[in-house]
Amino acid sequence: MSDNKCYVCLRISPEKTLKLAHQVWNEDPATARKIGLESSQIIEEVYRRQPVFFCGRTTTRILSGLFYLLGLRHKSQKSQTAIWSALTGKNKTANTPSISYRSWIGAFPELFDDLKLDFIDGIDRQGYYYRRRLLLKNE
Repeated sequence: MSDNKCYVCLRISPEKTLKLAHQVWNEDPATARKIGLESSQIIEEVYRRQPVFFCGRTTTRILSGLFYLLGLRHKSQKSQTAIWSALTGKNKTANTPSISYRSWIGAFPELFDDLKLDFIDGIDRQGYYYRRRLLLKNE
């Protein structure tokens, strides 16, 4: 990373991010543009800080969670199923967006300080302690 180039940005270019944001928010181009540009900036910033975050993650997985969180931030929330359908063209439900937005929050909570987060503690069936973050909707 000594050449100071964002290699993930070559795979997930700002043009591609904007195009996919417009697919998700096709009824509101202004919101799609804001979310697409902010997504590109966040991806570049995260790559500079922790490039291994993107290892093994597809473009769809990276953007689905990021779009979900930024939709909440801009008060234009889409369901995880709607985001997944717009990004993949498939109408099937997948748990990828929920896994993705949890990994974004878990790795970079400071990027999403403006969203209301709450924690639930518990013990699972095997007796292991867990701490799960729940995302509360903006009011």
